[in-house]
Amino acid sequence: MPKLNRFVIENDRVFMLVTPVKSLFQSGLIHDVITKGRQFAVDMNTGELTIVDMLVAKPPAKQVLEELTFVSPANARKRLSLDFETAIVQIADEYEYGVKAGHVEFKLSSNNFVSVIWRNKESFSSFINRVKEAYYKLFDHTHE
Repeated sequence: MPKLNRFVIENDRVFMLVTPVKSLFQSGLIHDVITKGRQFAVDMNTGELTIVDMLVAKPPAKQVLEELTFVSPANARKRLSLDFETAIVQIADEYEYGVKAGHVEFKLSSNNFVSVIWRNKESFSSFINRVKEAYYKLFDHTHE
């Protein structure tokens, strides 16, 4: 199970820290990054893999969910309940009505948005699991 509190902010950008698999530690670049107190990270706005200096980066301020929205492929926006379990039921209702794609937007107190996109041919249960995972990562919940 991945660690859920693996986010930092550097230069007003949110990054998710990632750890290379053990076999990659044979690489000089990987070894150099880790031994110098730096960390591989994914920029949450662009999805790009980069390196952050852990001496500069700081944990993000506690986020507050300000708005939760489901956006259908036709760009119809449905505002969801801020009660996350209720929001999951609302998304399931969309699926029951025939919506088979779209994305969920989390609007955060920092004025950032995080989106979870329903990938082409992805099952509904897989999409919902990724929405739940994003929610628990963003709001530092422990979920098993």
